Amino acid sequence: MNVHLVFPARDLDVTAPLPWGHEAVIADLQLPPILEVMAGGEALWDRVARNALLTPLTDPAVIRYRQAAWGDCLAHPEPVQAWHTLSRDGAAAARRERAGLFTRRADSILHASRRAMGLLLSTLRELRAVAEAHRAEFQSAAFQGLTQTLLHELDGAYLAEVDDELRTLAFPVGVVMSARLGPGLRSTDQVVRVEPPPPRGWSVRRLLRRREDAGSFVVHPRDEAGHRFLGEWKNRGLEGTARALAQSVDHVLAFLQALESETAFYLAALNLYRALVPHGPLALPDLAPVGSRRRLSATHLWDPSLALQQRAAPVPNDVEAHDARLLVITGANRGGKSTLLRALGTAQLLMQAGLFVPAASWHTAIASGVLTHFQREEDRELAHGKLDEELGRLRDLIDHLTPEGLVLANEPFQSTNEGEGSAIGTQVIGALVDSGVHVHLVTHLYELASSLQSTYPTAAFLRAGPPDGPAGPFVLYPGAPEPTAYAEPLYRRLFGEAPPERQPPHAEPVRPATVSQNPRLDTIGVTRCPHR
Repeated sequence: MNVHLVFPARDLDVTAPLPWGHEAVIADLQLPPILEVMAGGEALWDRVARNALLTPLTDPAVIRYRQAAWGDCLAHPEPVQAWHTLSRDGAAAARRERAGLFTRRADSILHASRRAMGLLLSTLRELRAVAEAHRAEFQSAAFQGLTQTLLHELDGAYLAEVDDELRTLAFPVGVVMSARLGPGLRSTDQVVRVEPPPPRGWSVRRLLRRREDAGSFVVHPRDEAGHRFLGEWKNRGLEGTARALAQSVDHVLAFLQALESETAFYLAALNLYRALVPHGPLALPDLAPVGSRRRLSATHLWDPSLALQQRAAPVPNDVEAHDARLLVITGANRGGKSTLLRALGTAQLLMQAGLFVPAASWHTAIASGVLTHFQREEDRELAHGKLDEELGRLRDLIDHLTPEGLVLANEPFQSTNEGEGSAIGTQVIGALVDSGVHVHLVTHLYELASSLQSTYPTAAFLRAGPPDGPAGPFVLYPGAPEPTAYAEPLYRRLFGEAPPERQPPHAEPVRPATVSQNPRLDTIGVTRCPHR
């Protein structure tokens, strides 16, 4: 039997390795609060949540399959929780029954497997009862398929047959086997025979049975060699039966483990939904296939990690970027630029996990992958300079990028002067965009933003205004980059006076380095492609 709640054609593999760069994505987008809420203290739920969020789906059909199943879970969480609890507890009880089995003796394996299968049989009956009680509630293909599997594969006749087989394997009248004489008069081809229970009362069958038993013999209680031979002979005969029953137990355990993991995915999503509902709107996203015309549209988009950390509703923002592979966010210090960037990345991951997004509405194209490039702390071992370290990380990121991937870059190339940083950034960001990669960029480098604006006229630009501006704090709006970051209003707010006037230096200004004058670019390995 298959579960197929998360994928339409296969089960979820929680042991699959996470993609390259997932540690940076978790740190840069501040995902730990989200993962913690989803896990709810359960180790399995944590693995499932990480697997779902950090391995984005790229097939629109699979995403919509999950969205429909999520809608069923949100509307009817009780049967999903019941299936999860039953599968978890039933599998745990069966594993405990076999946990202390360290022998290879067939009779011991058969006994432990029969007891484990008895426990699993009781669990399967309860799973079927839940499906029977809630069969009319589900609308999604995922939960309808699971319900039909439980009802058809575990019908009453099948369960009764399994129950009868388990009683037979208890061998109430002893183990009956047949064998042939092989070379050296040794027994071979032992086969376990099903022996019916002895007839009751005085009958012809019982009298005939006595005659059949007349050729039997009894091993003396002190005949150790005889008992050892019979035990070995019995185990050889039971090997096939014990192996088959143990494999059946493993098969049922695999089904319960898959059911536990895949229901955990939707229950973890339910944990997150309930935690986020008080802080802002949540909506199922509208998505476009990979490679389709890039249009980003979001209304009242907000950062769920910030909401969980502050236990308050963050300021939402609207974003409209039509046919733009490049989104550049500039503006005031502490104006909400990085928060919006994290909200964009988190919404993309949630969408490609098949779940809801923190917005009133959300539409964008599916990305082939999501990677982040944020600033890092200074190298404490002094093995590399900050710019060297950043360029090294950027080189590794480029090696793992694919066309139609999404890169979220926050304040890159800040570790050098504006001229060099802008020159490097223009070449690197331009090469990514020209190669078919989507880039969301936050930058304070006016030269970089201005250069990108002139090179890519279809790029979208958002600007954060001053905290005391007419739009209010943390509200971003469409606007071309400006040479100011509104540091003076922030200084006035903190110090209560205007900053001292700075005298210009008498030395000649340093001319910005061109790309050809900067050998560090050779380590990036990006070739500028013709502009699309």
